[in-house]
Amino acid sequence: RHIPPYYDRELIYKLQRLKQGSSSVEEYRQSMELLMMRVGIREEERTTVLRFQSGLNLEIRDKVELLPNGDLNELVQICSRVEHQREKPLEKTPLSLIPKVLRRSNPLPNLSQMKRKNKRKDLLLRHLPKMLFDDILVFSKSLDKHLGNLREVLIILRDNHLYANLEKCIFCKENVNFLGFIVGKEGVQVDPEKIKAIQDWPTPKSVGDVRSFYGLASFYRRFVKDFSTLASPLNEFVKKDVPFIWGEAQEKAFHDLKEKLSHTPTLALPNFAQTFELECDASGFGKNVVLLQGGHPIAYFNEKLHGATLNYPTYDKELYALIRSLQVWEHYLLTREFIIHTDHESLKYIRGQGNLNKRHAK
Repeated sequence: RHIPPYYDRELIYKLQRLKQGSSSVEEYRQSMELLMMRVGIREEERTTVLRFQSGLNLEIRDKVELLPNGDLNELVQICSRVEHQREKPLEKTPLSLIPKVLRRSNPLPNLSQMKRKNKRKDLLLRHLPKMLFDDILVFSKSLDKHLGNLREVLIILRDNHLYANLEKCIFCKENVNFLGFIVGKEGVQVDPEKIKAIQDWPTPKSVGDVRSFYGLASFYRRFVKDFSTLASPLNEFVKKDVPFIWGEAQEKAFHDLKEKLSHTPTLALPNFAQTFELECDASGFGKNVVLLQGGHPIAYFNEKLHGATLNYPTYDKELYALIRSLQVWEHYLLTREFIIHTDHESLKYIRGQGNLNKRHAK
């Protein structure tokens, strides 16, 4: 059978741009493997894992990119668990809604048990905002309140036949290591052990070494201003079929990232009673925005410009950086007044322009 010469090119194009989108993790995996089979790609397991990971939805990728995963099957299982946890439905009862994660496997409890669970349900959801797999974080504003919250949480676990491993539990700490971050009353800091691993990282000798270093460094990009610009020479190695060429630009980027990550600021915890501020700046290669309150950074957002955005005029790059930051921090800024600081004063008049071009209107 005759196969047009452009057939393989189209399949490779689709594979390189394949994203999870609205598909489930398993459907995304099947689509990727089908395209690889049709193209006839044979590659190392690690490369396939990185390919799969890069196309995952951001909410899933952020939670699994630093978790150990030896092969694709293991990564798919972990991603499916994250996806399942995010999409757990609620079941209706005569009283209220009970998260399925708390539902017992035996028949429905009697009325008194249901009343007791529903009284504690709101407290659980209010004081356990961070739950991933079997990690639970409880926080409070005072020690007395904290002890009361802990008691309620432990009762809920006991009532549902869930047990904590005492050896792995940490109680009544002002600072706690949670999912790679040190969280405390002063704010959020990087994990010193992971930063030491970055400091001790030897000069990469292969594309795989660069990707591993970039993946770990990228986990803390929210702590580094201009991360995308600094890491630009290394970012090229994340792409497929890129030869390993280590020059002065790569060496400088490697050491600059080490230096920046060794002196990261403490990111303040957001206070929704105060006004948020955005500082926007778009360079020739990336967009960099800082979210602040009272002059203290809460998070840095940076992305490398690519494709058509590289050819935007400076005004449009600045506007694009602002729009992207509003999308990323929508959960902080939606329905609230906030202040925007930008080098382009004329941006504040865009809403009053009579005729917007297609790009600005979009």
